[in-house]
Amino acid sequence: MNLLKSTGMLVVITFVLLSCSSAKVISTEKIEVNPGVLNSELYYRFIIKVETKKETLFKSISIDSINILKFAVIDELTQLQSDSKKSYPKGKYLLQFELSSEKVLKKNKELLELKLEQQGKITLLTTKVDSIKILKLR
Repeated sequence: MNLLKSTGMLVVITFVLLSCSSAKVISTEKIEVNPGVLNSELYYRFIIKVETKKETLFKSISIDSINILKFAVIDELTQLQSDSKKSYPKGKYLLQFELSSEKVLKKNKELLELKLEQQGKITLLTTKVDSIKILKLR
């Protein structure tokens, strides 16, 4: 009987901790961009969709061993874009950055780490790239 109570309590505590999570990564996307101009080089655009439940300051993004400090933050509702230097209210956001082709392996599904601050606490979210697309500009 005590084992059943302990197991039930553990399940409840785990559920509460997971449901109170203040931020989560919804999806990640890697886009191979071919500019289509002869003297332009191939580059990769990464888009991370994040949902926050508290006011959030996005600190940095790491992809494998590369630390990204400057990236665009786009409010999904208003489609307004800003840099990552201010605090954002709860909501859904797209974090976007670009890397040259020398820094990214073409077939590799990179590991992304997102560092954010909420109410003075630093949180680290990790995810892998969900989808890879190819975009040819003309």
